[in-house]
Amino acid sequence: MQDCFQLVRYFMKYSELEYGLIGERLGHSLSREIHQKLSSCAYELCEIPKDELNLFFSESNFKGINVTLPYKQSVIPFLDVISPVVASIGSVNTIIRKKNGLLYGHNTDYPGFNSLAKHANIGFSDKNILIYGNGGTAKTVRAVTLAAGAKSVKFAVRKVTGEDQVAISDLESNPLLCENKQIIVNATPVGMSPDDEGKIVDPAIFPNLEGVLDCIYNPLRTNLVLDTHKLGLKAEGGLYMLLVQACFAQELFKDSVNDPIYNYEKIESLYYELLRAKENIVLTGMPSSGKSVIGAILAERLDRKFFDTDKIIEDQTGSDIRTIFMEKGENAFRELEISVVKEVSLLQGAVISTGGGCVLNPLNIHRLKRNGRIYLLDRDPNLLTSSVDRPLASDRDQLFDLYAGRRNLYFDTADAVIDNNTSMEDAVERLVKAHLGL
Repeated sequence: MQDCFQLVRYFMKYSELEYGLIGERLGHSLSREIHQKLSSCAYELCEIPKDELNLFFSESNFKGINVTLPYKQSVIPFLDVISPVVASIGSVNTIIRKKNGLLYGHNTDYPGFNSLAKHANIGFSDKNILIYGNGGTAKTVRAVTLAAGAKSVKFAVRKVTGEDQVAISDLESNPLLCENKQIIVNATPVGMSPDDEGKIVDPAIFPNLEGVLDCIYNPLRTNLVLDTHKLGLKAEGGLYMLLVQACFAQELFKDSVNDPIYNYEKIESLYYELLRAKENIVLTGMPSSGKSVIGAILAERLDRKFFDTDKIIEDQTGSDIRTIFMEKGENAFRELEISVVKEVSLLQGAVISTGGGCVLNPLNIHRLKRNGRIYLLDRDPNLLTSSVDRPLASDRDQLFDLYAGRRNLYFDTADAVIDNNTSMEDAVERLVKAHLGL
């Protein structure tokens, strides 16, 4: 009886879908948010278990859907017509139901990835490309790179089954296999939220690496992207690709392919609007630099949620910061801080105020930069105030010593520096303008 009720629920769920995204696990997806910006039509996320794909196509009457992992290849047998790109690649991410009832399969990941590479200023002509993964997205990446004149393209996989593949374990153990690889692309889900700690490869093993593209868009910057940036190389996550493929999908939904709605300027504008909306605004700076108060004002101004890592620690432990330092020591406090930073770093679109010593641990900064942009609230040390409530800045001498020891870390880890030597209202205004790129 329970199975019967479950089937009825599936029938209702599938039959009511008009536009949306199908996949196995969609908790990380930003597709609904993006499509709702692009169209007034309802767009739903529809999770489908692997054994329910047949049921979905037999019971649904959708007008247009997008397809993500793991169904970009599995849906092809259900289609009546496929585009030349799909025929060549063997991967579908957009399906349209025509008025005659026939299902047409398209691949908008192709222009999406192509646009991502151009946005990141990463070219493929005469380059040796290594693609991690061999699913539908990886095959699309291969087609784009070959069309752009790549010298060679290899798939990095766990188990080799073809001549165009190389084992990931062999790459990690044999430096010679890494020497000529110039562009790396991650087309796997490794590093995708909520498993942000994952990383498919250390980019440092490729001595001639020129750039990295990661098709993952949540987090905004994966470990792979951040580690590539640390090498001083170009790297970009998949948010731009997601937006472009959604724009192309909307044109298919609206049957406006021959009269495009989205030009380059429009897409660029939409991208930066989306990026700024999803990025956390992370505030760093000395004790008494105004992070908590300014953060709360800023969050209210931008209608965002506000998180103060010190306050979270106090709420979780039931003790104030001074007591934690006195009873358990600084090392114990820093461990609590690492845990809380890891937790808030998973957020998107929030304002986060950090403790004065958060910058001391590179892991904290790394995690916060996955989804955030770090703003240093820079205040003249003569304007800072010492307090017995601040364990490491209880008097003026201690405060000045603390500033001298941390100043370079604050500046080196910040994406932007906000002057906070006048009023708090001025600092908030500077933060808003800096984050919006004004």
